[in-house]
Amino acid sequence: MSQTTSCSFKDQGNAEYKKGHWLKAAGLYTKGIKEDPESAVLYSNRSAALLQLLKAGKALEDAEECIRRRPDWDKGHYRKGLALELQGAYSEALLAVEAALKCNPQNAEMAKKARELKKLRDLSKQHPRRDKENQEKNKPGAKQVHPDRPLDADTAEFQRECISLALDAETLEPSVYFLGPPSTDLESSMSQVKTKEAFQSPDLLQNCIGFLRQYAGEKSARAACAVVPIKDIAFPQVWKRRGWPLGDANGALVQLDTLKERRLWFLPADAQDTSQAIALSEDFNVLEPLFR
Repeated sequence: MSQTTSCSFKDQGNAEYKKGHWLKAAGLYTKGIKEDPESAVLYSNRSAALLQLLKAGKALEDAEECIRRRPDWDKGHYRKGLALELQGAYSEALLAVEAALKCNPQNAEMAKKARELKKLRDLSKQHPRRDKENQEKNKPGAKQVHPDRPLDADTAEFQRECISLALDAETLEPSVYFLGPPSTDLESSMSQVKTKEAFQSPDLLQNCIGFLRQYAGEKSARAACAVVPIKDIAFPQVWKRRGWPLGDANGALVQLDTLKERRLWFLPADAQDTSQAIALSEDFNVLEPLFR
């Protein structure tokens, strides 16, 4: 009975995952794990859902649990690699993906990811001080670039929506999105301010920040999220700052701003889904705080 029930939860979770309902999927996989705690598949699936939710620490824990149960299965190692990449631990991520490739040498997706991680690892070696800081951040129990402090449900959904917008970096217009008072659905509570000219000079950016702060107050905004393709940023060129780990990679920056915290990601232009977003430190923020 236990395995039959867990399979049902797995199938329901897979259906929700395909719809992009990753939080619901993770919850269903959790129910399945309670029924069948030795299922490597359920831990792997929940890790995948948590990666989509950008919860790198918890996704890494599930990947490790999957590996313990099926050490010769490629998916556990691959999930581990993706979680470590999200944390900025590129050398460790590469080792995990290479372990996945040993289990499944013909997997093209994993081979591509290994090549990307080699580039990121080599770039980080050009900045040994920053690389050492990243290693410290990724020790067990250490504070991560984006600690797994839970956001409220509305803000978490808003965050995911904004990161998904960056998947179309080539046609995306620089914008700041605001999450207003609670509404019946996310679309109703979101508003957009286009900021294409804001990143052309320091003066224009400062004027825009003043306007955005005023707008946030007038809209009683609970959160804001800048989604800005790098190609549209003349200032500040954060990729020229010391420690930038991504070389000349093209893509978009996504910066979440709330009263309590700020988070930043880079989404490569060739990313296929939000799990490929790379967490960055606040050193590379493009906007000053909008909530003070």
